[in-house]
Amino acid sequence: MSVALRFLGSLRKSCLRSTKLSQPVRFGGGGNFRYRDVPPVTNKTILVLCNVVGFTVWYWMMYKVYHEFDHIVGHFTYPTPSKWTDEELGIPPDDEEE
Repeated sequence: MSVALRFLGSLRKSCLRSTKLSQPVRFGGGGNFRYRDVPPVTNKTILVLCNVVGFTVWYWMMYKVYHEFDHIVGHFTYPTPSKWTDEELGIPPDDEEE
């Protein structure tokens, strides 16, 4: 019963409310909508900041690749293949008969 009374009360309030309702903002992104138009000019400070951050990231990566190359290829020395035995290579002995 209380649910029905609450529903009727809210229905009455909505009917008595003014008929002018607020319209939701279309495209809600603020500013003007642009279609096939030149985008607004970006602030010079933002462009410089983006270039500085991009340069810093690439410099850091290339510096680490050059100076800490062991992180990419490993910390061990590569063994000489001529010193590997037939057993390590999986080659059966010559005296083994099939």
